[in-house]
Amino acid sequence: MYTFLLQFLLKTKQTQESGFSLVVALGLGLFMVVTGATMILRSNDDQVASTLQQHNLENIAIAEAGLNRVLGVLRSDNNSLFLKLDYDPNNLLGSGINEWEDAAYADKRVLKTSVFDGGCSGNSGDVEVSVPSGLTANSTGDGNYELLAYDYNPQTNTGTFIVEGEFQDAQGNATQGTARLQASIYVDNYLDEVPTSFPGLFMENVIELGNNDISLIPNVSADPNEKSSVICAQCKFDTDKENACAVGISEADYQGYIHTDAMGGKSNSTLTNVIPRLGRPNLPDLPVAPQTITADLGNSAVDLPRDGDQTVSFDPDGAGPAQAYQAYVYKAGNLNVGKDGEKGGGQDKDWTIKTTNAPVIVFLSGDLTISGSRRIVHEGDFGDFAIFGKPDSGTGTASQNIRINGTASSTFFVYAPDAQVGINGGGNGDGMTGVIWGKIWDASSSNASGAVVNIPPGAPQALGNTFGMTFENVSLYTEKFQNSGVVEWERQEVTSLPQRTTN
Repeated sequence: MYTFLLQFLLKTKQTQESGFSLVVALGLGLFMVVTGATMILRSNDDQVASTLQQHNLENIAIAEAGLNRVLGVLRSDNNSLFLKLDYDPNNLLGSGINEWEDAAYADKRVLKTSVFDGGCSGNSGDVEVSVPSGLTANSTGDGNYELLAYDYNPQTNTGTFIVEGEFQDAQGNATQGTARLQASIYVDNYLDEVPTSFPGLFMENVIELGNNDISLIPNVSADPNEKSSVICAQCKFDTDKENACAVGISEADYQGYIHTDAMGGKSNSTLTNVIPRLGRPNLPDLPVAPQTITADLGNSAVDLPRDGDQTVSFDPDGAGPAQAYQAYVYKAGNLNVGKDGEKGGGQDKDWTIKTTNAPVIVFLSGDLTISGSRRIVHEGDFGDFAIFGKPDSGTGTASQNIRINGTASSTFFVYAPDAQVGINGGGNGDGMTGVIWGKIWDASSSNASGAVVNIPPGAPQALGNTFGMTFENVSLYTEKFQNSGVVEWERQEVTSLPQRTTN
């Protein structure tokens, strides 16, 4: 159009040279004005587009920073619980439910833990978790972000977030529009184990230590700092509850109250490399005797294995036939070692167990009593000899008794969920060497000589080598969840918020 106008002006017939020059000058001026105006308009358009693009990048940066902060909060303390719950009040991800805040889902906001507090909080174990302040909406300092939705998919173990960000300038004014970020992560379960909480001694209902000592035998060559625990599930503070539950009490004082008050430790009772705790560790299932066993001993505590005894296939943790191994497996009723001068067939001698060829397992349906100077002598590696008792009846009383009433030390691993266990006697540092899991520990309060339970070094690994990892990885724990890094991103510009509806 501009070329046509110039040609027209040049071809126009003029009678005077000055008039012609004026027309040409006016035409060229008009051309320059139009061209300049066009360039200014195009420049303004580019500037507006650049500004909008810059604002969108700033908003996205706020959304990304907000997502990182949300993930940081969910990783801390007990907040990982919310990684398995949905927060989608506006149905942006399809669930339309708000398990984070809706009172109807309060039972889901409970974190499973095996660590108890002796009744200090009025609760035993599981902890109800509140939504952390500022989790769903907060400021980064350069702008504001809001978590609009979170959805957990149990089929794929993924969690998806939608976070909206809005940048603010130095004066605190919001820029044009907002930006949303949709991101997905993987979510995995894990047990946050309490360190050194393997139970060298565990009782479900009662621990009354009296003057019994409990000691973890030091293993200088392996780990001189190794520790174990004595743990009770239902023990509670009584006379010293106010002091034990005081706010700000030191860990050492709290453990002292557990030892003396909740577990009844008297002045002569000492704990060496052993920590007293309250809770219920993740004990493995009680093994069951295989259909084919080596022999039924009845009430005879004869030395094992006997000549001619054969090993059988034994699967202690139910992992399947591929994990089974060969062991001498026996059933027994009531076993008396040295009681009234008798042991089984009338002999007054130690009960000797040899595991140099294969482990020895005894499934005990009755009582075990060790008296006088007699003892159980285990020749072999700890963990290769075990006594499994009756399953827990679910009542407050015990249906079995496992007692040491003499003065000599016996070595074994006992897992008897319905048994009452204890030491009366066993002075001069003797008593029991091994790991004991039962229901009630008592019959020790009259013992002023300080009978000892010695926990062997490396006991968890020894039990794991024989019975599987479920016997090795025993501890107090809190069930938590962990997330991977972001595995999928989707950014979207938002100029205004959509109309929201609430359920």
